[in-house]
Amino acid sequence: MPMPLLHTSMLETSDNRQLRVIKYTRKSGYQKGTVIFLQGVADNVARYKELFSKLGERGFSYASFDWYGQGGSLPPNKGKHENFRHRFDINRHIGDLDEFLHRIVYTDCPPPYYFLCYETGCLIAISAIDVINNQCDRLIGISPLFSPLGYRIGGIHYKINKTLSDFGLGRMKLKQSACLVRKSCSPLTAGSDYNEEKQTPLLDRHWLADIFETAAYAKQRLQKNDQRFPALFVTSHNDSLASASEVRRFCHDVRLADTITLSGASHDLFHASDWHKKQFWALFDAFIPGTNAYDITR
Repeated sequence: MPMPLLHTSMLETSDNRQLRVIKYTRKSGYQKGTVIFLQGVADNVARYKELFSKLGERGFSYASFDWYGQGGSLPPNKGKHENFRHRFDINRHIGDLDEFLHRIVYTDCPPPYYFLCYETGCLIAISAIDVINNQCDRLIGISPLFSPLGYRIGGIHYKINKTLSDFGLGRMKLKQSACLVRKSCSPLTAGSDYNEEKQTPLLDRHWLADIFETAAYAKQRLQKNDQRFPALFVTSHNDSLASASEVRRFCHDVRLADTITLSGASHDLFHASDWHKKQFWALFDAFIPGTNAYDITR
């Protein structure tokens, strides 16, 4: 199956912001429901053509969107990209996810609904359990940022960052974040007004403090067993940005969550070697009911 053309539209939120939406609805033939892809918030959907192609091959409809401040989502005023990009506002992200699901996914995309989340998208999904619980059939989380930049919740780096942020030093840039934002430089169309290749400011300590706070909240929701759907979190052995051991701590004694670590893989599993991508799709086919690639009717 050739790479799909990404047909985009804009979702205008209730507070008059615009989010770029990608949606493909399978109208006939082999149909297995809809995969909702939640990427990282320093990312954009233009990077995932191969992922969407694989989902289409497996008979799925799919839907995704750029978080506010990323990809094709429009800033409130031109020329102020740095003031609005790479911010993490969990309440706003949950609100945008809720609008996206009810106005785009549930109205036009067929059930059952499976969530495929990457990086900070995992944090948002778990923090939004109240939003997704009733519709989510299963969830796969890839490289979940439960340990942002490899730091442990409650550890020394957590305490140092909180102290610096509390003393007004939240604008200090994080050199370690360069690999998080560098991969997002992939504009949907050349020559667009919003050139992401020139807009890659490093994340700061205020961003990290917000991520830490959200990760702590997500851990609390998991360990209270608030979720009603099976979840599988896939970590990578060579991931310096999301600690596999910390993910296992997050899921310890969680009734419906499990973890698996891919040996030799890196953080950006979706753009890893063919061998590691084959391992991921084998996990996907085993975890999502009835998606054995060899049985697909094309």
